[in-house]
Amino acid sequence: MLFNNKKKQFAEDRIQKILIPIFDEMELQNVALDDLGRQTLMVYYYGMLVHLGHDDDVDNKVVLNQFTRDLMEYFDYPMDEAVDWALNIEHFVETQEYDTTNVLFEHGYEALDDLNDGEQAEVKKDYSEIVDHLKAYEAENPEAVPEKQVSPMEDLMHGSQDSSATQADEDNGHWSLNVDLINQFIENDWFYRYEDLNEKKLEKLNKQWNKLSFENFSLDRRNEVTMSLSQAQLSRWRNLADEYGTQYEESLTKSIKTNWSDNLTQELQNKLINDIAYELAILILAASFVDIEEIPYYAELKKILLDGYIYTKWEGQCPNGELGIYKN
Repeated sequence: MLFNNKKKQFAEDRIQKILIPIFDEMELQNVALDDLGRQTLMVYYYGMLVHLGHDDDVDNKVVLNQFTRDLMEYFDYPMDEAVDWALNIEHFVETQEYDTTNVLFEHGYEALDDLNDGEQAEVKKDYSEIVDHLKAYEAENPEAVPEKQVSPMEDLMHGSQDSSATQADEDNGHWSLNVDLINQFIENDWFYRYEDLNEKKLEKLNKQWNKLSFENFSLDRRNEVTMSLSQAQLSRWRNLADEYGTQYEESLTKSIKTNWSDNLTQELQNKLINDIAYELAILILAASFVDIEEIPYYAELKKILLDGYIYTKWEGQCPNGELGIYKN
């Protein structure tokens, strides 16, 4: 209970001490409206958030989970990109692998003290100077920006891997997609437990799946897996995600489309299929690295779908509780 209270306090503190000042009062997002400004503010914000986490004495996983959610809610990143940034940023800052990222983090970390002291003008000046510096760097070093025109921040965060990381990927080829599991889902007799499907009830279910509470729950389960992986494994995760997307995703999605009732609109079917396909993609990737039977959410998700049912939401406090089964 104490941990939950700390987590709740941290979430509230970051609104009052960071989000309101930088977005509502100083409007730092308006200092630079392009991708460069957004990425700069994101890392700067992460520095503030880590500092606040230290002050509030919360676990760093709580900080990273909150950072991931804030990237979606306040920085308008889709879930997959938000998770990708969150997975990489801690490594980049801790190892000082990229100077720019480390500098932004350090400036953001120090800026929280200025915010707490009411020195908002100093923070805005500091952030503005960083954006100006990066824009000057981009202008003076056009070769640093690839032809696809990503910013130097994105180039630093995603564009280079040292040879040791590449070698690690080659040495760890035993992390591979579980093709047997994928084929189980492709050959599955989807939703055969239902004689008919109720459109109104499924519309409610779709809204339930798209609530922030369910998205956060799903994200937390994904993070349970990814936060325990090494850098080599995380690199492999991204490679496997590409492999799954090019070789298996279309076949699996087509198989889910087969057994829907005729009375459901195509729009609703597509929404439900996309949600299920996304959860399955994460389950399949997780199975490449861990025993998903040891993760209650993924174990029950697998069982419910292969048994011909549709899942609803998690009932109870994870890892206790169970995944609900849709009833017509």
